[in-house]
Amino acid sequence: MVALLEAHKKEMNPNLDSIADYRNKVSIYNERVEELNVVTNERDDTKKQYDEWRKRRLDEFMAGFNTISLKLKEMYQVLNHSSWLKTVVSNHSSLRNNWKNDVDKLNFLHRLNFKFCPISIYLISSGVLYL
Repeated sequence: MVALLEAHKKEMNPNLDSIADYRNKVSIYNERVEELNVVTNERDDTKKQYDEWRKRRLDEFMAGFNTISLKLKEMYQVLNHSSWLKTVVSNHSSLRNNWKNDVDKLNFLHRLNFKFCPISIYLISSGVLYL
């Protein structure tokens, strides 16, 4: 049996250059894997920096938003709980029904560049504040 296998081996005539080719291809593969790892690490670092900037932007926005909300709430409470509110509303309730005065007030606000301040427009047009 052993003699039969040895005779069969001599007939096969193996190509030993294929082993060198395999080693060469493995080394090329390992180089490319190393390049991929470097690029992947750079991508991960860039994504991490992006996520940090995104979180910082959100935190700054929320801080500003909370500040604006708090100030708006304070203004609302001051306007609704102040003692002069009743006198202002009663003194100018007749003007409140006149739409020409409301338009004049809104035009005045527009000239003062308060057109993007909805609370001011609401307060003036509703008669709470009088210009």
